[in-house]
Amino acid sequence: MKLSTEKIIAILPFEPAFKVKLREELPTMDVDTRADVERTLWSSFATYYELKLQENIQQAVTEGDVSTDGTLYKRMEEKTAKEIENIKHESTDKAGLDDVRKKLEGLINSSHSTNHE
Repeated sequence: MKLSTEKIIAILPFEPAFKVKLREELPTMDVDTRADVERTLWSSFATYYELKLQENIQQAVTEGDVSTDGTLYKRMEEKTAKEIENIKHESTDKAGLDDVRKKLEGLINSSHSTNHE
């Protein structure tokens, strides 16, 4: 899975209006704010991916899908990547990304006020 900040915005389960706001305002942010926003997005994606991976591993173990050839982790990584690429996102609250959205909104708003002063 090849990633970019744009793709991460599409993948993370934010409300559609917030995704549009991020896409529109990211290119016009000052360098420091943009770096903070991108760092937050990439970090959030890494956490989101790791949570999905752990869920898949736990499910496989629970279902007894533990092979003796040592491929469980690799298979679960592949499954997780496919799921994330094709995911139909649950609400932001359910995904636990409300705090991330609030932090990003704060960065966007501070950048917006800085750019217009």
